[in-house]
Amino acid sequence: MTSRRAPLSVEGPVVASRAALRPWALKRLRALRRWCLRLPLPKSLALTLGALYRACNRHLLLPELAVGTPFRGVVQLRRRQRTDGVSSRHTVGEPVTVQFTEPRQRRFLRHVYHYRGNAQRFEPAFVATLDRGLLHVPTGGVATASHMLIGESCRNQVEWLLTRVPPPAAPRRHHGAATTILASVSGNYYHWLIDCLPRLWVLARSGVSTPLTVLAPDTLAPFQRSTLQWCLPPGIDVRYTNDQWVQPDSLIFASLALEPATGFLPAECLTYLRERIFAQVGEAPQRGGRRLYIPRSIPGQPRRIVNEEALIERLVTHGFEVCRPEQLSFEEQVQTFRAAEAIVGSRGAALTNMLFGTRLRVLELTAPMPFAGSVYFSLAGALGHDYHYLFARQRVGQHFDVDLERLDEVLKGMRCAA
Repeated sequence: MTSRRAPLSVEGPVVASRAALRPWALKRLRALRRWCLRLPLPKSLALTLGALYRACNRHLLLPELAVGTPFRGVVQLRRRQRTDGVSSRHTVGEPVTVQFTEPRQRRFLRHVYHYRGNAQRFEPAFVATLDRGLLHVPTGGVATASHMLIGESCRNQVEWLLTRVPPPAAPRRHHGAATTILASVSGNYYHWLIDCLPRLWVLARSGVSTPLTVLAPDTLAPFQRSTLQWCLPPGIDVRYTNDQWVQPDSLIFASLALEPATGFLPAECLTYLRERIFAQVGEAPQRGGRRLYIPRSIPGQPRRIVNEEALIERLVTHGFEVCRPEQLSFEEQVQTFRAAEAIVGSRGAALTNMLFGTRLRVLELTAPMPFAGSVYFSLAGALGHDYHYLFARQRVGQHFDVDLERLDEVLKGMRCAA
């Protein structure tokens, strides 16, 4: 007689392991997602298809998804007042509502999926204390001692568990209090600077008791180690480890600075990051009016511009120069963008360097609707930059073609035309 494992207890989005998925279920989920993202549909219909995909994740394929995980379930701390294993949770800051009043902003918002309507409410951060909680150091995944996964520690619970994260069978004990700022996307330049480092500001503002140790994997890149050290609040240190699962006496979990995560950050948080980074890279260079074009030149990158050679020739006539951030050190990137007055680039992590500029004019070259990304629109707005966008003339697979005549018109509106 064979026994069957009881269904997963879920308090939030359903989670799964790859071994539990039948090939047809996983194949159809991915096909539906690709279909939702690629079809040139009106925003309303595209959002409906996106909701259908999420419904398939949570409900329609529940028998296939809700087995095979080492965790008992998922709990969203923001939505629950009491959770076993969580001794305290308190909010840091106040809700923020952003109004979009300019016609150019409202036209852009018709094509993006993060925003609905002409206003957005952001929920503040929170800090929770878990008694003997479990921390997956490489990804920042957090679970209670009873193996309930904290949903806010994983941007996408399904994808996080599909990576075959090993079960916390024998976690390494850590004496004292510990925390993390890591996420499964921490290796990305944008997510490190805009999602991970701001959690140090959340900890600084929360008044959490110290001493406290940030546990981080010993595989962090040099710029990540530097910026982590620069942005540490007083009384908090960092320890690098190659351990997978760690169980501190007290695990402090700090959420993202604002929810939803759209790239928008509080002004106080941006000031915190900029001041600490600027203090380490030296005095600001003279703002010489540099105009920078950022190509996506690394082989294999998506969202590349098919007619980029002609685009660069046109931008050079308007006073732009090519800047390749991947060839610069982090300190050189900071100083380069501090000296800029305008930047143009395809949607990609290098645009995150607008964090270091002042009153920049930003032109993002992006794919057509639906699902144009809004993170750099949001970040530029939070920083007070003058944001512009140009949708591609046509799509070629994952790449696109820029209309050079339309480019001239947008640059004229930005006061960057020759």
